[in-house]
Amino acid sequence: MNVLVWLAATMGAVSAAQIELRPLDAGRDNWFADPLVWRFGAEGVTCENALARGLAVFEAAPLAERVRVEAVFTPRATGGDDWCIAAVALAEDEGNFWHLALVQAPEARGRRHSVELAEMRDGDWLAQRNLNIAFEERGAQPWAFGQRHRLALEMDASGLTGTVLGPDGGVLLRQRFLFSGPAVTRARPALRIGGFTGEFHALHAGWATQSASAPTPPASASTSPASAPTSSASASTSPAAPPAPTLPPAPTLPPPYTDAAGGGAVAPGVRARASGFFRVAHMPDGHWWTLDPLGRGIVLLGVDHVSFRGHWCEALGYAPHGRKNEKKYASRAAWADETLGRLKQWGFTLLGAGCDPQLRHRGLAHCEFLGIGDQFSAAGDACDITPNERRPCTAFPNVFHPDFEVFARHVARAKCRTARDDPWLLGHFIDNELAWWGRAWGSEAGLFDAVMKKPAAHTAKTALAGFLAARFDGDIAALNAVFGTTLRDFDELSTLHALPGGAPARNETKRAFLALVAERYFAITTRAIREADPNHLVLGARFAGTDSTPPLVWEIAGRHCDVVTFNVYPMADLDTGRVLTRLGKNGEPVAAHFATFHALARRPLLVTEWSFPALDAGLPSLHGAGQRFPTQTQRAHASRLFAREMLAMPFLLGYDYFMWVDEPAPGVSTANPEDSNYGLINEDGEPYAPLTGMFANLHREAAARRLEPPTPTPTPQPTTTDAPAREPPPPLAVALKAALPTTENNRAASASKRADTAPCPPPRSTGLRLDDYGEGKHKMVGRVTLAGDERTVGQYNAMIRTLDADGRNRWTATRRVTHAAARAAGDGVTLLTLTAAGETDGCAFEVTHRLYQPAGRAWLIAEAVGVRNTGNTPLCLKGLYFRLENTSRKTPPPSAPNVWGEPQSGCWLDTATDLFFGAVAPWGSDTQVHFWLDAEGGQHPDARLELDAPVELAPGAVFTPSAPAYVICAAGRGGAEAWREEIETIKRVLEK
Repeated sequence: MNVLVWLAATMGAVSAAQIELRPLDAGRDNWFADPLVWRFGAEGVTCENALARGLAVFEAAPLAERVRVEAVFTPRATGGDDWCIAAVALAEDEGNFWHLALVQAPEARGRRHSVELAEMRDGDWLAQRNLNIAFEERGAQPWAFGQRHRLALEMDASGLTGTVLGPDGGVLLRQRFLFSGPAVTRARPALRIGGFTGEFHALHAGWATQSASAPTPPASASTSPASAPTSSASASTSPAAPPAPTLPPAPTLPPPYTDAAGGGAVAPGVRARASGFFRVAHMPDGHWWTLDPLGRGIVLLGVDHVSFRGHWCEALGYAPHGRKNEKKYASRAAWADETLGRLKQWGFTLLGAGCDPQLRHRGLAHCEFLGIGDQFSAAGDACDITPNERRPCTAFPNVFHPDFEVFARHVARAKCRTARDDPWLLGHFIDNELAWWGRAWGSEAGLFDAVMKKPAAHTAKTALAGFLAARFDGDIAALNAVFGTTLRDFDELSTLHALPGGAPARNETKRAFLALVAERYFAITTRAIREADPNHLVLGARFAGTDSTPPLVWEIAGRHCDVVTFNVYPMADLDTGRVLTRLGKNGEPVAAHFATFHALARRPLLVTEWSFPALDAGLPSLHGAGQRFPTQTQRAHASRLFAREMLAMPFLLGYDYFMWVDEPAPGVSTANPEDSNYGLINEDGEPYAPLTGMFANLHREAAARRLEPPTPTPTPQPTTTDAPAREPPPPLAVALKAALPTTENNRAASASKRADTAPCPPPRSTGLRLDDYGEGKHKMVGRVTLAGDERTVGQYNAMIRTLDADGRNRWTATRRVTHAAARAAGDGVTLLTLTAAGETDGCAFEVTHRLYQPAGRAWLIAEAVGVRNTGNTPLCLKGLYFRLENTSRKTPPPSAPNVWGEPQSGCWLDTATDLFFGAVAPWGSDTQVHFWLDAEGGQHPDARLELDAPVELAPGAVFTPSAPAYVICAAGRGGAEAWREEIETIKRVLEK
């Protein structure tokens, strides 16, 4: 160690030693801490939830430049499979702190035990790597469960020192960092936990500010207090009330919202009283407008996740964009300067969710993301209705838990209170993509059913029993009459794990419970936010699309929130210039679709995620929502279409684009494997010029477009000369186009012109042979082979999806062929018509399919013709399926979903024989294809037509699709590569 380093380290240690240590009062009122994580008592502070994580800050202390904290921690157990830590800490706030921790690695890293001294600065972990180390000593023995470990962390003017002692007093770690660069240099005593249960006791701390009196002789190394404090800032057992939070200096003027593009987001003539904060108003021009702090009407044009680091990549163990930025920029400030310049040049006005705090207060408004329900549900079964699986659309909090409101207030106080006077803050997002449907997408009964599955003592289940008792006026016989149960009293509900649905009275009861949940969620969270911050907007809970969250929840959200927010990924039709909820005949224009939900909420809407990835970025783009396009030019075209549509909607305040930078090619994490081209820039920081240029041009006229009266959507020319037809051709036309020149065998078959009532010899071609079919057979086609090869490729059958009396899904395959007829359908095409019967929950049905076989191709064009209810009770139909089955248990490598112009496909591969058997749906049709294997290896050849709404078929009634519903079934040799070539051949035939 050189002399200067040694001197600085020694002086720092002496300075810190002058701080008097006193016991910290473990009363809850002295601490700012998550009620789900921490329990405060006379014996110390305990952590009983191994799934919970949090920071507990001793608020009775001021922010000090000289501060020390000590504690003894006994680790008991760990939970989950993430990094686990237990630490003493010195914290300025939740994004800026030092911790001295016992650490357990995940199972993938051997659950190794270690100790560490590390810094979080401006939200970035391991930020201490820029600092010099004065000294470091590590012991040979790791920490152990059930043992007492002493942790001491001290900060002085020149650096920070941490010491961890084992149960025998041996050193596990002694380390000192010098403040040789940017660092957290003022703090309060704190504790930190994540993934451990255990107890902190023997808590001591002391502090001194720069105005402290002259130092006194050093305190003893023991935990006993010294004889006299060094200043009035030292800790005491009866601390004063916590000081008022301090805010960063507020700008003298609200943000000007002008940019290099000419300030196109500010609406000329839209003016109201300046309030000093953002608000929303329904103006005389019939539009909802966001009013900036000066009272000007503006368009919200945001970007999500603008950060220096970008996305963490679990597979790599680091954030690749951040690592490249560390080499590229001289400082974070340099990165922020360039990033803000780009955002303004491209006409953006808002930093959306998840943006770097360093970008704030410099010309763009910003948002706060709270995650109240998401965090609460992550604390374990008692705190959730549906568990948090660490990915979107899984979590829903237990709003009946006695700590839910306390927790909401805690989060609001932590994140909202200090920003209440900030004129640059637009508002607060409550959550993101909660599972309002439980585990049944779009269902009004999903949360009711999820609560019924909970244990008897679960507070949500207790609340549900109370709700049912109140709804039925305490009359258990009335509940039994509705649900068909034989309960003796309402307490007996705790023994059940389900109540049936289906009947109107049952469904309405479950719907009423959803209303109770939604009312409680929004009332508690919005009240907590407004108590902490009455000046800013409550920006809703970012619903996952429009078809997932039940309409009733939109209504309740509108009663409580200033703005109702949602994430949406529509489909752009480049041929017609329209943007639809989905391609195909059942797609609805987004303007009309969004208007439906505005009518429910009766508040302004804001789209908080949308994007269109492209495949030429070099990323897999296999995971995550959104329609894909082959090129960046097409991506920009689709983005322009949707952005213009949104700007023209009078109830829509604007949008947040998803997102700043692409996701890592290996994916984000196991739970969230997204790997797509969502970014305005790539991992190297290079903009996608077609997209950013489009935004720059469009945003110059953003406000003007909102002021224009709606005009008919123009029909642009196709983006390519070979753009596919928007409506798939009829199945017979496909078969005729596919047929190869007629062979002698096919001419003979064509000349016979067999009637439908004639016997059915096996249709033959040079491609496929169908055997084991006809009346009385178990499957529609029991054996499919290739011409000249006796090996079975697979079988073909029909299946339907229905809803039973309780509203639950039922997938039922046909079991017996009742009618079979073959005939020639045209030059080189044989048609086989098959009808087969099945039964589900006492409801009988028949399904009719047509199989067109073009000569010379190993294809079947399989069309679902209709479903007949042959029973005596109504049949609730939800989907029609084409079943391609065999003994294979392998699928080809996945390809990007929802690609413009690319048909959907799926197949089974037989690695032993190199045979494939699969299905392709015409691009732009309502038929979907997804072949997959479940955890047990079961086949799911999901080639299907899903109905937008269930169709109830009365006895004798027939359902016929409004447009031809079909897939092209193909078989062959050559494995995955030959299958890809076959898809291209099918695509060319469809485009003829």
